[in-house]
Amino acid sequence: MTKLLAFTLFLLFPLCSLASEEIANVDSITQFATLIRWSGVLLSVFIIMGTWLLIKFMNSMVESIGGQFVQYRMLLQKLQSFLQFFIYMTAGIVVFMLSFRINDHILALIGGTLAVSVGFAMKDLAASFIAGLTVMIDRPFQVVTASHSKAIMVIY
Repeated sequence: MTKLLAFTLFLLFPLCSLASEEIANVDSITQFATLIRWSGVLLSVFIIMGTWLLIKFMNSMVESIGGQFVQYRMLLQKLQSFLQFFIYMTAGIVVFMLSFRINDHILALIGGTLAVSVGFAMKDLAASFIAGLTVMIDRPFQVVTASHSKAIMVIY
């Protein structure tokens, strides 16, 4: 009889742990759902659609103006790239702020993550800049012409 009781408890124990995991999952889902501002999600959909329309309009304007004024095409495309980045970043930040309830702890976490990522990006950018200056100042390349009008690059 005790073996049967022990075997029954052995079979039911994993079911109890699964039930407690389900309760923990439900609690974490409800905790995450409290961070979402549901009225802002609907407004965010409209902002995303407006952003998409604005980008499409800007692309068509750059193509038409660039076709008419060929000498300004490269300038317009560079300006378009900058404005697209600015529009995407602004729309992303607005959608994020409208869709989520942000408290001080979450804001500090996001700020710290952004600071670390920008720091690593700036480190690589500074290294590339210094390498470019070194190549410009030191000039380790020399172009030597050979027979049959071929150019050969010699690296010291």
